[in-house]
Amino acid sequence: MREYKLIILCVAGIMFSSCENELTKDATLNVNVMPSTSVTSNGDTITVKKGVPVEFQLNGDPDFITFFSGEPGIQYEHKDRTTVDEQDIEESQVSFSIWNQYGVTGPDLLRVYISDHFDGLNKNNFEQDSILAESHDWSNLIEPDKLPQTILGNSSKAKHYEIDLKPYLGKRIAIAIRYHGVSNTATQTKVYFESAKITNKMKNGQETNLYPSSWGLTALNMNYKAYPQSNADLKNNPAYGTVKNNTEGYWNLVNAGQGSFFIHSTGAGSTKPVQYSWLISDLIVVNSCSPDTGIGIKNMTDRLPTYTYQYNTTGIYKATFVGTNVNYKHESTVISQLIIQVTN
Repeated sequence: MREYKLIILCVAGIMFSSCENELTKDATLNVNVMPSTSVTSNGDTITVKKGVPVEFQLNGDPDFITFFSGEPGIQYEHKDRTTVDEQDIEESQVSFSIWNQYGVTGPDLLRVYISDHFDGLNKNNFEQDSILAESHDWSNLIEPDKLPQTILGNSSKAKHYEIDLKPYLGKRIAIAIRYHGVSNTATQTKVYFESAKITNKMKNGQETNLYPSSWGLTALNMNYKAYPQSNADLKNNPAYGTVKNNTEGYWNLVNAGQGSFFIHSTGAGSTKPVQYSWLISDLIVVNSCSPDTGIGIKNMTDRLPTYTYQYNTTGIYKATFVGTNVNYKHESTVISQLIIQVTN
Protein backbone atom coordinates (compact mmCIF):
# COMPACT_ATOMS: atom_id res chain seq x y z
CA MET A 1 0.00 0.00 0.00
CA ARG A 2 2.87 2.37 0.85
CA GLU A 3 4.46 1.71 -2.54
CA TYR A 4 1.11 2.38 -4.25
CA LYS A 5 0.80 5.76 -2.48
CA LEU A 6 4.33 6.66 -3.48
CA ILE A 7 3.52 5.89 -7.11
CA ILE A 8 0.44 8.11 -6.95
CA LEU A 9 2.45 10.94 -5.38
CA CYS A 10 5.11 10.64 -8.06
CA VAL A 11 2.55 10.70 -10.87
CA ALA A 12 0.81 13.71 -9.29
CA GLY A 13 4.16 15.47 -8.94
CA ILE A 14 4.98 14.84 -12.58
CA MET A 15 1.55 16.11 -13.65
CA PHE A 16 1.89 19.19 -11.44
CA SER A 17 5.36 19.90 -12.79
CA SER A 18 4.05 19.51 -16.35
CA CYS A 19 1.21 21.97 -15.68
CA GLU A 20 3.64 24.43 -14.11
CA ASN A 21 5.91 24.18 -17.14
CA GLU A 22 2.94 24.75 -19.45
CA LEU A 23 1.89 27.87 -17.53
CA THR A 24 5.39 29.37 -17.66
CA LYS A 25 6.18 28.38 -21.25
CA ASP A 26 7.45 31.21 -23.48
CA ALA A 27 5.55 31.92 -26.68
CA THR A 28 7.20 30.69 -29.88
CA LEU A 29 6.21 31.64 -33.41
CA ASN A 30 8.01 31.51 -36.74
CA VAL A 31 6.20 32.54 -39.93
CA ASN A 32 6.95 31.75 -43.55
CA VAL A 33 4.81 31.44 -46.68
CA MET A 34 3.69 28.68 -48.98
CA PRO A 35 5.39 29.41 -52.33
CA SER A 36 3.53 29.26 -55.62
CA THR A 37 3.85 30.59 -59.16
CA SER A 38 2.53 33.94 -57.92
CA VAL A 39 4.16 33.97 -54.46
CA THR A 40 7.96 33.81 -54.11
CA SER A 41 10.28 34.39 -51.19
CA ASN A 42 13.82 35.66 -50.80
CA GLY A 43 14.75 35.47 -47.14
CA ASP A 44 12.25 37.59 -45.23
CA THR A 45 10.97 39.34 -48.37
CA ILE A 46 7.89 37.91 -50.07
CA THR A 47 6.87 38.97 -53.57
CA VAL A 48 3.24 38.45 -54.56
CA LYS A 49 0.92 39.75 -57.24
CA LYS A 50 -1.94 41.90 -56.01
CA GLY A 51 -5.19 40.04 -55.50
CA VAL A 52 -3.40 36.72 -54.98
CA PRO A 53 -3.97 35.14 -51.53
CA VAL A 54 -0.84 34.66 -49.43
CA GLU A 55 -0.83 31.53 -47.28
CA PHE A 56 1.26 32.16 -44.16
CA GLN A 57 2.55 29.06 -42.37
CA LEU A 58 2.60 29.51 -38.60
CA ASN A 59 5.16 27.39 -36.77
CA GLY A 60 4.62 27.48 -33.02
CA ASP A 61 1.46 27.50 -30.97
CA PRO A 62 1.07 30.65 -28.82
CA ASP A 63 -2.22 31.12 -27.00
CA PHE A 64 -3.11 34.22 -29.02
CA ILE A 65 -1.98 35.57 -32.39
CA THR A 66 -2.64 39.10 -33.69
CA PHE A 67 -1.92 39.98 -37.31
CA PHE A 68 -0.89 43.41 -38.63
CA SER A 69 -0.94 43.42 -42.44
CA GLY A 70 1.17 46.58 -42.74
CA GLU A 71 -1.58 48.40 -44.64
CA PRO A 72 -2.80 51.85 -43.47
CA GLY A 73 -4.55 51.49 -40.12
CA ILE A 74 -3.10 48.00 -39.58
CA GLN A 75 0.59 48.77 -39.01
CA TYR A 76 2.36 47.27 -36.01
CA GLU A 77 4.76 50.21 -35.67
CA HIS A 78 1.74 52.52 -35.20
CA LYS A 79 -0.08 50.45 -32.57
CA ASP A 80 0.78 52.99 -29.85
CA ARG A 81 0.69 56.12 -32.02
CA THR A 82 -1.68 58.88 -30.88
CA THR A 83 -0.36 61.80 -32.97
CA VAL A 84 0.99 62.26 -36.49
CA ASP A 85 4.12 64.33 -37.10
CA GLU A 86 3.06 67.73 -38.43
CA GLN A 87 5.73 67.59 -41.13
CA ASP A 88 4.16 64.43 -42.53
CA ILE A 89 0.70 65.98 -43.04
CA GLU A 90 -0.32 67.17 -46.51
CA GLU A 91 -3.92 68.09 -45.65
CA SER A 92 -5.87 68.42 -42.40
CA GLN A 93 -9.57 69.09 -42.20
CA VAL A 94 -12.72 68.59 -40.19
CA SER A 95 -15.74 67.53 -42.20
CA PHE A 96 -19.40 66.78 -41.51
CA SER A 97 -22.88 67.08 -42.98
CA ILE A 98 -25.87 68.77 -41.32
CA TRP A 99 -29.55 68.29 -41.95
CA ASN A 100 -32.60 69.17 -39.91
CA GLN A 101 -36.12 67.88 -39.54
CA TYR A 102 -39.49 69.14 -38.29
CA GLY A 103 -40.65 72.44 -36.91
CA VAL A 104 -39.47 75.98 -37.50
CA THR A 105 -35.87 76.94 -38.05
CA GLY A 106 -34.20 80.32 -38.28
CA PRO A 107 -30.82 82.08 -38.59
CA ASP A 108 -30.06 81.81 -34.87
CA LEU A 109 -30.94 78.14 -34.43
CA LEU A 110 -27.43 76.76 -34.76
CA ARG A 111 -23.83 77.86 -34.34
CA VAL A 112 -20.71 75.76 -34.93
CA TYR A 113 -17.61 77.20 -33.26
CA ILE A 114 -13.89 76.58 -32.86
CA SER A 115 -11.30 77.96 -30.45
CA ASP A 116 -7.58 77.44 -29.87
CA HIS A 117 -7.61 79.18 -26.48
CA PHE A 118 -10.57 77.60 -24.69
CA ASP A 119 -9.70 76.44 -21.16
CA GLY A 120 -11.89 73.35 -21.27
CA LEU A 121 -14.95 72.37 -19.24
CA ASN A 122 -14.82 71.37 -15.58
CA LYS A 123 -17.66 68.88 -16.10
CA ASN A 124 -18.56 69.03 -12.41
CA ASN A 125 -19.62 72.67 -12.02
CA PHE A 126 -22.51 73.34 -14.38
CA GLU A 127 -22.96 76.99 -13.51
CA GLN A 128 -19.30 77.74 -14.13
CA ASP A 129 -19.23 75.71 -17.34
CA SER A 130 -22.37 77.32 -18.76
CA ILE A 131 -20.99 80.82 -18.08
CA LEU A 132 -17.68 79.82 -19.68
CA ALA A 133 -19.41 78.51 -22.82
CA GLU A 134 -21.57 81.61 -23.24
CA SER A 135 -18.85 84.17 -22.50
CA HIS A 136 -15.97 82.66 -24.47
CA ASP A 137 -14.93 84.49 -27.63
CA TRP A 138 -15.50 81.62 -30.02
CA SER A 139 -14.65 81.81 -33.72
CA ASN A 140 -17.13 80.53 -36.27
CA LEU A 141 -16.09 77.18 -37.69
CA ILE A 142 -18.97 77.65 -40.16
CA GLU A 143 -20.26 81.14 -40.91
CA PRO A 144 -23.87 81.39 -39.65
CA ASP A 145 -25.33 82.24 -43.06
CA LYS A 146 -23.79 79.04 -44.48
CA LEU A 147 -25.66 76.82 -42.02
CA PRO A 148 -29.08 75.35 -43.00
CA GLN A 149 -31.68 78.13 -42.94
CA THR A 150 -34.66 75.96 -43.85
CA ILE A 151 -35.92 72.50 -42.94
CA LEU A 152 -34.09 70.01 -45.15
CA GLY A 153 -36.20 67.00 -44.21
CA ASN A 154 -33.84 64.06 -44.82
CA SER A 155 -30.18 63.13 -45.09
CA SER A 156 -30.13 63.20 -48.90
CA LYS A 157 -30.51 66.99 -48.67
CA ALA A 158 -27.82 67.46 -46.02
CA LYS A 159 -25.32 70.29 -46.43
CA HIS A 160 -21.72 69.11 -46.41
CA TYR A 161 -18.82 71.08 -44.95
CA GLU A 162 -15.05 70.70 -45.14
CA ILE A 163 -12.89 73.12 -43.15
CA ASP A 164 -9.11 73.41 -43.33
CA LEU A 165 -7.42 72.74 -39.99
CA LYS A 166 -3.79 73.11 -41.04
CA PRO A 167 -3.58 76.53 -39.30
CA TYR A 168 -4.36 74.67 -36.06
CA LEU A 169 -1.72 71.91 -36.34
CA GLY A 170 0.12 71.53 -33.07
CA LYS A 171 -2.53 73.51 -31.19
CA ARG A 172 -5.19 72.29 -28.79
CA ILE A 173 -8.60 73.20 -30.13
CA ALA A 174 -12.16 72.92 -28.90
CA ILE A 175 -15.13 72.46 -31.23
CA ALA A 176 -18.50 73.65 -29.91
CA ILE A 177 -22.06 73.43 -31.19
CA ARG A 178 -24.73 75.73 -29.80
CA TYR A 179 -28.41 74.96 -30.38
CA HIS A 180 -31.07 77.51 -29.46
CA GLY A 181 -34.70 76.86 -30.39
CA VAL A 182 -36.62 79.55 -32.27
CA SER A 183 -39.99 79.23 -30.55
CA ASN A 184 -42.09 76.83 -28.51
CA THR A 185 -45.26 77.61 -30.47
CA ALA A 186 -44.27 74.97 -33.02
CA THR A 187 -42.26 71.77 -32.94
CA GLN A 188 -38.64 72.63 -32.27
CA THR A 189 -36.21 71.39 -34.89
CA LYS A 190 -34.28 68.11 -34.76
CA VAL A 191 -30.71 68.57 -36.04
CA TYR A 192 -28.46 65.80 -37.30
CA PHE A 193 -24.67 65.79 -37.77
CA GLU A 194 -23.49 63.03 -40.10
CA SER A 195 -20.09 61.68 -41.25
CA ALA A 196 -18.21 63.93 -38.83
CA LYS A 197 -14.45 63.37 -38.55
CA ILE A 198 -11.08 65.06 -38.45
CA THR A 199 -8.95 63.76 -41.31
CA ASN A 200 -5.20 64.06 -41.74
CA LYS A 201 -3.85 63.08 -45.16
CA MET A 202 -0.15 62.26 -45.20
CA LYS A 203 2.42 63.11 -47.83
CA ASN A 204 2.89 59.36 -48.39
CA GLY A 205 -0.78 59.00 -49.33
CA GLN A 206 -1.94 57.46 -46.05
CA GLU A 207 -4.85 58.89 -44.09
CA THR A 208 -5.92 58.97 -40.44
CA ASN A 209 -9.37 59.79 -39.09
CA LEU A 210 -10.48 60.96 -35.65
CA TYR A 211 -14.20 60.47 -35.09
CA PRO A 212 -16.46 62.37 -32.64
CA SER A 213 -16.39 59.51 -30.13
CA SER A 214 -12.73 60.50 -29.57
CA TRP A 215 -13.43 64.23 -29.26
CA GLY A 216 -14.68 64.00 -25.68
CA LEU A 217 -18.02 65.66 -26.46
CA THR A 218 -19.85 66.99 -23.40
CA ALA A 219 -23.40 68.30 -23.41
CA LEU A 220 -24.44 71.42 -21.50
CA ASN A 221 -28.21 71.09 -21.13
CA MET A 222 -29.00 74.71 -20.32
CA ASN A 223 -32.73 74.13 -19.67
CA TYR A 224 -32.41 70.75 -17.97
CA LYS A 225 -34.45 71.87 -14.93
CA ALA A 226 -37.48 72.48 -17.14
CA TYR A 227 -37.51 68.96 -18.63
CA PRO A 228 -38.82 65.94 -16.68
CA GLN A 229 -36.05 63.51 -15.85
CA SER A 230 -37.84 60.22 -16.47
CA ASN A 231 -35.04 59.03 -18.77
CA ALA A 232 -32.72 56.62 -16.95
CA ASP A 233 -29.64 58.05 -18.70
CA LEU A 234 -30.35 61.51 -17.29
CA LYS A 235 -31.47 60.88 -13.71
CA ASN A 236 -27.99 61.04 -12.20
CA ASN A 237 -26.58 63.73 -14.47
CA PRO A 238 -29.29 65.81 -16.18
CA ALA A 239 -27.11 68.91 -16.62
CA TYR A 240 -24.42 67.11 -18.65
CA GLY A 241 -26.28 63.97 -19.71
CA THR A 242 -26.87 62.51 -23.15
CA VAL A 243 -29.40 59.87 -24.15
CA LYS A 244 -29.66 56.68 -26.17
CA ASN A 245 -33.08 57.34 -27.65
CA ASN A 246 -35.24 60.25 -28.82
CA THR A 247 -35.68 62.08 -25.53
CA GLU A 248 -36.88 65.62 -26.16
CA GLY A 249 -34.24 68.33 -26.07
CA TYR A 250 -31.17 66.15 -25.49
CA TRP A 251 -28.15 65.07 -27.50
CA ASN A 252 -27.80 61.46 -28.63
CA LEU A 253 -24.17 60.37 -29.18
CA VAL A 254 -24.71 56.63 -29.57
CA ASN A 255 -23.32 56.54 -33.12
CA ALA A 256 -20.56 59.13 -32.59
CA GLY A 257 -17.98 56.44 -33.31
CA GLN A 258 -19.31 56.35 -36.87
CA GLY A 259 -19.44 60.14 -37.07
CA SER A 260 -23.17 60.65 -36.40
CA PHE A 261 -25.03 62.38 -33.57
CA PHE A 262 -28.14 64.53 -33.16
CA ILE A 263 -30.24 66.65 -30.84
CA HIS A 264 -33.85 65.55 -30.70
CA SER A 265 -36.78 67.84 -31.43
CA THR A 266 -39.15 69.17 -28.79
CA GLY A 267 -42.92 69.25 -29.13
CA ALA A 268 -44.86 72.50 -29.35
CA GLY A 269 -46.70 74.06 -26.45
CA SER A 270 -46.42 76.56 -23.66
CA THR A 271 -45.28 73.81 -21.27
CA LYS A 272 -42.29 73.09 -23.50
CA PRO A 273 -39.39 75.48 -22.85
CA VAL A 274 -37.43 76.85 -25.76
CA GLN A 275 -34.71 74.29 -26.31
CA TYR A 276 -31.17 75.48 -25.53
CA SER A 277 -28.12 73.24 -25.39
CA TRP A 278 -24.40 73.15 -26.15
CA LEU A 279 -22.14 70.29 -27.17
CA ILE A 280 -18.45 71.01 -26.52
CA SER A 281 -15.40 68.86 -27.18
CA ASP A 282 -12.39 68.30 -25.00
CA LEU A 283 -9.21 70.04 -26.09
CA ILE A 284 -8.17 68.21 -29.27
CA VAL A 285 -4.71 68.05 -30.78
CA VAL A 286 -5.54 68.40 -34.48
CA ASN A 287 -2.89 65.94 -35.58
CA SER A 288 -4.22 63.32 -33.16
CA CYS A 289 -5.00 59.89 -34.53
CA SER A 290 -6.35 56.61 -33.30
CA PRO A 291 -3.71 53.88 -32.79
CA ASP A 292 -3.56 51.19 -35.46
CA THR A 293 -5.11 47.88 -34.49
CA GLY A 294 -4.34 44.36 -35.57
CA ILE A 295 -6.62 41.46 -36.43
CA GLY A 296 -7.06 38.76 -33.80
CA ILE A 297 -6.67 35.51 -35.75
CA LYS A 298 -6.19 32.96 -32.94
CA ASN A 299 -7.26 32.43 -29.35
CA MET A 300 -6.11 29.78 -26.91
CA THR A 301 -8.88 27.31 -27.80
CA ASP A 302 -7.86 27.02 -31.46
CA ARG A 303 -4.93 25.66 -33.39
CA LEU A 304 -3.91 27.72 -36.41
CA PRO A 305 -1.25 26.15 -38.63
CA THR A 306 -1.90 28.54 -41.54
CA TYR A 307 -3.47 31.93 -42.16
CA THR A 308 -4.42 33.37 -45.56
CA TYR A 309 -4.53 37.07 -46.41
CA GLN A 310 -4.93 38.98 -49.67
CA TYR A 311 -3.30 42.30 -50.60
CA ASN A 312 -5.20 44.24 -53.25
CA THR A 313 -2.97 47.30 -53.65
CA THR A 314 0.59 47.37 -54.92
CA GLY A 315 3.25 48.51 -52.49
CA ILE A 316 5.64 47.29 -49.82
CA TYR A 317 4.15 46.18 -46.48
CA LYS A 318 5.58 44.85 -43.24
CA ALA A 319 3.41 41.92 -42.16
CA THR A 320 3.69 41.35 -38.41
CA PHE A 321 2.45 38.40 -36.38
CA VAL A 322 2.37 38.88 -32.60
CA GLY A 323 2.13 35.68 -30.57
CA THR A 324 1.29 35.86 -26.87
CA ASN A 325 1.08 33.41 -23.99
CA VAL A 326 -0.63 34.94 -20.98
CA ASN A 327 -2.01 33.55 -17.73
CA TYR A 328 -1.95 34.36 -14.03
CA LYS A 329 1.66 33.16 -13.64
CA HIS A 330 3.42 34.26 -16.80
CA GLU A 331 3.24 36.46 -19.89
CA SER A 332 5.40 36.08 -22.97
CA THR A 333 5.29 37.74 -26.41
CA VAL A 334 7.05 36.86 -29.64
CA ILE A 335 7.04 38.81 -32.92
CA SER A 336 7.58 37.45 -36.43
CA GLN A 337 7.76 39.82 -39.40
CA LEU A 338 7.95 39.52 -43.18
CA ILE A 339 8.29 42.17 -45.91
CA ILE A 340 5.50 41.81 -48.47
CA GLN A 341 6.19 43.31 -51.87
CA VAL A 342 2.92 43.47 -53.85
CA THR A 343 3.24 43.88 -57.61
CA ASN A 344 0.89 44.13 -60.57
